[in-house]
Amino acid sequence: MQHFVIFAIALTTFFLGCQKENRGAKEGDLGLPPAELIRSNFSAADFVLSLKPDSLKIVKTIYADDGAPGYVIVAVAGKVKDCYKGNLPVGELVRYRFMAEFEKNLLENWRQKERLLVFLKRDEKSGGLRAIEFGQLEETPGLLDILAEVQNLRKD
Repeated sequence: MQHFVIFAIALTTFFLGCQKENRGAKEGDLGLPPAELIRSNFSAADFVLSLKPDSLKIVKTIYADDGAPGYVIVAVAGKVKDCYKGNLPVGELVRYRFMAEFEKNLLENWRQKERLLVFLKRDEKSGGLRAIEFGQLEETPGLLDILAEVQNLRKD
């Protein structure tokens, strides 16, 4: 199970790295995730929302065998800009956590995002929210088009 989690985190980090590399494209829409991923995320999530990350803080570091930081758990807070699934009103403060591979500028990189599209799940034990795997993406017009297409939320 631990190997699966590490693999999933590594894959998430790779995907997010690809997103970052394609930032120079028109409106940041190159390297969009496949519609099937968005469909799967939407089905698995309790809440799907758009927010501006106002606060990010590393709350736990998971070290590799050699003592170097391997993964981190990041606490995020931000106000809801749009809610696509669930019942969270616009303007409500939302707090959640996500896991990521450690990188020196991780918090800076996420703080620079204007808006995030976040797929959240409520933790059964703690009641807190966490971003599901591949569940935190920089929001772009193209990504919102995929979301609308997948869920028939918007008509052209």
